[in-house]
Amino acid sequence: MHHPPMVRLSTTLAFLLLLLASGVAEAQIEAEEVFKGISFTFPVEVAVAPGQSDRLYVVEKGEAFVTPEAPARIVSMEAGDAEPVEFLDLSNKIWSGGEAGLFGLAFHPDYEANGLFYVYYTAN
Repeated sequence: MHHPPMVRLSTTLAFLLLLLASGVAEAQIEAEEVFKGISFTFPVEVAVAPGQSDRLYVVEKGEAFVTPEAPARIVSMEAGDAEPVEFLDLSNKIWSGGEAGLFGLAFHPDYEANGLFYVYYTAN
């Protein structure tokens, strides 16, 4: 039997909602502040490098036109760090503001051995 696309979509959505609803009753989520006192101006991504599951890398877009104190940089942190460690600062190499800035970070799958990573940004 052929069902119109809208019926299939409605059935699929109903099924997904049922799955979500059944899991919500059992799920217990707790939030814990890990990086007390650390804040970011324009964070756009959090990444984890292969082999460094305890270290987070935060990409900050940079918004020089909004505030000069908002750098385009990538910092790394582990639980318990009082301050983030600067990994890469591209503030003087990017054009920032609006739809421009530092947007992404990707680690090579063999990052531990070769140290390669890639960034996505708007160049000056």
